[in-house]
Amino acid sequence: MMISIRKLLTPLFMLFVVVSITACGSGGDDSAGSSNVDISGSWSGTWASSVYTLDDTFDTTITQQGSILSGSINVPYISLAGADLKGTIDGRTITFGDIAGLITFTGTVSQDATTLSGTYVIPSESDNGTWQGTKN
Repeated sequence: MMISIRKLLTPLFMLFVVVSITACGSGGDDSAGSSNVDISGSWSGTWASSVYTLDDTFDTTITQQGSILSGSINVPYISLAGADLKGTIDGRTITFGDIAGLITFTGTVSQDATTLSGTYVIPSESDNGTWQGTKN
């Protein structure tokens, strides 16, 4: 009984193709923080309520390590002064606020990473609205 060369080479060829495709991969750096914009530094901005007739300012200093944000935040309207900040960044999408959860900002980072904008919520006041910030 003789095995044809074609029957023998076909499975070997398929194995070669699978191994070659698997070995190629993307060739890029796939680390979790590689696509995150760096927003470390001092920021100041304004927010405006969608519920009440009020607006105010905020300022923050952000330290970024990969996708994790920390630092401090000041929001005079809700008496936050130097409160600890926590947050995350995923690409250009950010979420941050004080660690007690009095206010949470969610939004996006501009292409040149000099402005931020989005929506906020102050649960204790049943308030929400829009905000924007600029890097100092």
